[in-house]
Amino acid sequence: MINMDLTKHYSQLIGGQIVRFEWEEDEFGGDAFPVFHLIIPTIDHPVRVTVSRDFEGNGGGALFIEEEGSGGGL
Repeated sequence: MINMDLTKHYSQLIGGQIVRFEWEEDEFGGDAFPVFHLIIPTIDHPVRVTVSRDFEGNGGGALFIEEEGSGGGL
């Protein structure tokens, strides 16, 4: 169980602009990690958002990109 406020954690990204995307290889040979580089006005330096399947970093994960209210992908 993760002992942190995930709403506060993820809300840091609000207002951010994605400026770069790359793949990061898994050092153990698993699925690569999608990595987004963001500029966030409330943070004074660029940040990396690495998409993992879990908080232990057991391989790259997936994002569902959907139009709001559509229930389906773009």
